[in-house]
Amino acid sequence: MCSQSHTSSDAAYQAAVALHMQGRTAEAEAAYLGVLNTHPDHGNALHGLSVLYVQTGRTEAAVGCLRRAVAATPNDPVLWCGLGEVLGALQGHDEAAQCFARATQLAPDFALAHFNRGTALFYLGCAAEAADAFSRAVALEPQDPAFRRALLGIEKVQPGNVHLKALEAMAQDGLSPSERIALHFALAKAYDDLGDYARAFAELARGNAEKRRFSRYSIATDLARFEAIAATFSADFLSSHAGLGTSSDVPVFVIGMPRSGTSLVEQILASHPDVFGAGERDILPSFINAGRVGREFPAGVGALEDSAWTRLGEDYVRTLRALAPDVARITDKLPLNFHLVGLIRIAMPNARIVHVRRDPLDTCFSCFSTLFDDDLDFSCDLADLARYYHGYHRLMDHWRAVLPAGVMLEVQYERLVADIDAEARRLIDFCGLDWNERCLKFYETRRPVQTASALQVRQPLYTSSVGRAARYAPWLEPLRRRLEAQEGT
Repeated sequence: MCSQSHTSSDAAYQAAVALHMQGRTAEAEAAYLGVLNTHPDHGNALHGLSVLYVQTGRTEAAVGCLRRAVAATPNDPVLWCGLGEVLGALQGHDEAAQCFARATQLAPDFALAHFNRGTALFYLGCAAEAADAFSRAVALEPQDPAFRRALLGIEKVQPGNVHLKALEAMAQDGLSPSERIALHFALAKAYDDLGDYARAFAELARGNAEKRRFSRYSIATDLARFEAIAATFSADFLSSHAGLGTSSDVPVFVIGMPRSGTSLVEQILASHPDVFGAGERDILPSFINAGRVGREFPAGVGALEDSAWTRLGEDYVRTLRALAPDVARITDKLPLNFHLVGLIRIAMPNARIVHVRRDPLDTCFSCFSTLFDDDLDFSCDLADLARYYHGYHRLMDHWRAVLPAGVMLEVQYERLVADIDAEARRLIDFCGLDWNERCLKFYETRRPVQTASALQVRQPLYTSSVGRAARYAPWLEPLRRRLEAQEGT
């Protein structure tokens, strides 16, 4: 028979779950904490609280909850899988892979744990092991298109591929919207491998249209924000705020459009022994969302006190430095930080900024053909893509006009691929470091890479991505015309 205290804790836990399901997060958090106050090792309450923390952007707090949970209930595979997921969200893929492995040991038929382990191994560059894990997930749940999509994405598809045949035969009526989207992108990748570009583009169009249908994205909102940022961070504004911020020269920001070559540039830099590649970090966006630069950005920055800029820079560097305490430089490769260059310049005047450019048509098509994990919904529509690219291009023109010489280095992807020796040396010199030959063997550097380029940056340079959009010229003609029409505006 259950003890009265145990029954009471279960009732309190169920009450917390009910509040959580109703979206009453503050009350649910208090209820979970109430359960844990009397029963510190209540695994379900710890798990529920960790989910709430993830939903409210407190991922590190979620890690703490789940560490306590697995310590208290070490034989629960769901808890190990949950810990792996939040560690992965923090780019701790080595430990995440170990957590997923533990989950699969405890529950060999846990398909999601096998899939998650494969994803962590993929980001770590362990392609063969990742394929094995994805294969196990497919064997356990053959009707999940995401599992087969992962397998198709890790290998070049050959005629007669069994996973392609299974996806082609899969009835879409029973799939959720996210599963249908994953299916379209998986088929597109497979048809591209097979050289059937007409069918590949048709699947991309369907997948993006499906994704766009469930999105509330507004291109007008982004373009208005870009214009407001340029108007706010004028040359006079930057000049009047000179001398503020932290003196640290640790950060190196790698910015540009998604799919422009930023992952390759970061991998080259991170191959230097004095550089830590931190990947895509949302530190600055999270500061903005937390109101650190005023109630609204960019409108609120004019009211900031001088000390607020210094605190902003120091807090950013402290957060980044925690990832690698002893290196000279740390990269932050969040491409969309391109719209925060003015903020970076004031808060961190000694930070390096590397802007990576790639052929506009190749860049936009690569965005269109990538199923991003995050909400880059401007990529779902070719007309939106052209307008977004134009907004990005105009904003970068503004930064060139208002920044002092030497603050930002421009790297052209095509030139980097054609002459990596010269371009890599230019990169390292810009960062104020001595040259190291390891930068030319960037593909041998073992580090997590949590982007769509996770496998590409672990291969020697190849030129097949240069001019890739030409294969799709008939279907991209409207996009090409829009991009060319905007070049002179």
